[in-house]
Amino acid sequence: MTRAHPWLCALTAPQRNSLIAAIVVICTTLLLYWFKFDSNITGFFRIGSILPLSPYLDPETTTIIPNELGYDGQQFLTLALDPFLNNPASIAALDNPPFRYRRIFYPLLSYSLGFGNSAIIPYVMVLINSLAIVVIIWCISDVLNRHTLPTWPALGILSIPGVWISLVFSTADLFNTMLISLVIYNYHLKRPIWAALALTLATLTRETSLLIGIAWLITSGWNRKYQDLRYSIPALIPMILWNYAVLTRFAATQIPGATDSFTIPLMGIMEKLTTLLNSGLNPKSIYDLYCFMLLILIIGVGIKLSLLDVKQNRLILISISLYSMVFIMSSINILDYFFNYPRTFIDLYILFFWISGISKVRYIQGTMMGGLLASSLFFLVGHS
Repeated sequence: MTRAHPWLCALTAPQRNSLIAAIVVICTTLLLYWFKFDSNITGFFRIGSILPLSPYLDPETTTIIPNELGYDGQQFLTLALDPFLNNPASIAALDNPPFRYRRIFYPLLSYSLGFGNSAIIPYVMVLINSLAIVVIIWCISDVLNRHTLPTWPALGILSIPGVWISLVFSTADLFNTMLISLVIYNYHLKRPIWAALALTLATLTRETSLLIGIAWLITSGWNRKYQDLRYSIPALIPMILWNYAVLTRFAATQIPGATDSFTIPLMGIMEKLTTLLNSGLNPKSIYDLYCFMLLILIIGVGIKLSLLDVKQNRLILISISLYSMVFIMSSINILDYFFNYPRTFIDLYILFFWISGISKVRYIQGTMMGGLLASSLFFLVGHS
């Protein structure tokens, strides 16, 4: 029997999990880059031909999908190439400028790390999302390790379809979830200042991160840790100011996206199920139904498992409950596309693997990993 290399044995469990994650992410990203996108980094952004192209992209060297609207990654790339929207053509390339511009941190960070170079920025965006996966797994592994629990459930992050959808399409969801994980991580380590900083950045990346802030507020009251309010409440102020600035700049009279994204409770879910049942049996409808039922299962089981050890999982329980309320009120616009809702509700999947407690929890998490992995592999192999 061969023995593991001494340096590998010297690694802590979180370090080993992070190394495994890094290897999987690097290999997957390179395979996508070389074979799926023909060594063209713009393939990661699902750029369509219907909306105007960013003025900072060369149509001759950009991978453009004919007769397609494109995907959210195209919008984030447009913002990253011109985060201050100095060029009117950049605004024209956005499908909903006030809605997109609220989510500024991911493109602004990409612009800064790419030194404003349009040739480098797309690579930086893919790199940020790739690193986000490793950071999330490190955070979960370290917290489990500190509680002397097995750390392998953290690798369940690699099975989540929304993780790979966000990576392949270069959306901000994955990076945002990393920031949310940093909020939870620093909360566990009793470092409210760092948790507040992560919360501030998360709410500037995606407005739904407000939910984790609300969960933190509720948990602080539940645990009678009122001193945390000195950090969690001010952490939300930059988001409020930025949203006001965006609404003012674009003279928006209502919160962008709110009316299209939400409806009365359960209406969107019922429409979704009706559509699935009426669409007949085909590979796409079967995959869609599988993913949708898996998300519902994640929510129900996640709440149940959190209740098994409420004291240790209060923040997770409240967070899952709040995100579940958003899911229940989501319109068909969010739930319709089977590559959309797994990344929109990526936080629900990842919160599921933040749950800690008795061995029963780990057993169910392991079972769920198998179900999620099948969905992820189908996406990575079959998407076009």
